[in-house]
Amino acid sequence: MTNALQSILVYRYQGAWVFDYASKGLDKEPFVAGIDKMLDLLADGRSQLLVTFSHRPFPGCLTLKWMRADMGGNWYRTDKPRRMVGWLCPALLNFFYAPPLRLYVKVGAT
Repeated sequence: MTNALQSILVYRYQGAWVFDYASKGLDKEPFVAGIDKMLDLLADGRSQLLVTFSHRPFPGCLTLKWMRADMGGNWYRTDKPRRMVGWLCPALLNFFYAPPLRLYVKVGAT
């Protein structure tokens, strides 16, 4: 595993939530298939968010539970702030050796 806590800057670009990870060649990598809706809910009107995540729980985090692999990515669900399901693309493996069974996430202002 890499560092316990990792963060990315997530921002709106042409109507989509995206992030950059230059060292891995990712530029404006979009969040789709439900994860975008989760970010909409958590954004509270902001167009830029700092998303901190880990394979271990940390204070103030939400829990995403792994459901299944699909099309190279992975489906996760959360029950808070309400029950939602979303797909994380294969870019997840730039941060973890394998998809975590639990992904702990905190979204905040930048």
